[in-house]
Amino acid sequence: MITMALPVALSPNFTLSLIVLALGIAALFILPLVPALLLVLFGLFLIYQTATLRIVFLETTFAVQRSGKTLVDFPYVDWFTWKILWSPVPILLFFQEVKSIHFIPMLFSPKELRENLERFIPQGGAK
Repeated sequence: MITMALPVALSPNFTLSLIVLALGIAALFILPLVPALLLVLFGLFLIYQTATLRIVFLETTFAVQRSGKTLVDFPYVDWFTWKILWSPVPILLFFQEVKSIHFIPMLFSPKELRENLERFIPQGGAK
């Protein structure tokens, strides 16, 4: 059995952010100005989030961190299920826990995410 050092921080992945930004730029030529600018701004926001946020797998929790400081964490024991939505081009992580459901945009490596979810929360069984 291979053991990995903890914590495990996922690598950032700018694909989703850049696609949203590109769609926003393209929309500037075909949509009214306000909706197109909102899409561009959302793309820029996602780029900022991708550059600054990290998903970290700790021994007992899944944490969202910025600059090494935990913003929110989700204990594994509270998780019911998880799924990476739209497998051909992963865009969202969905998970359900005791308190609520969550959707997190795919701003990190989908491969690393799946490997670590299967390692830490195997009952999710996302396929």
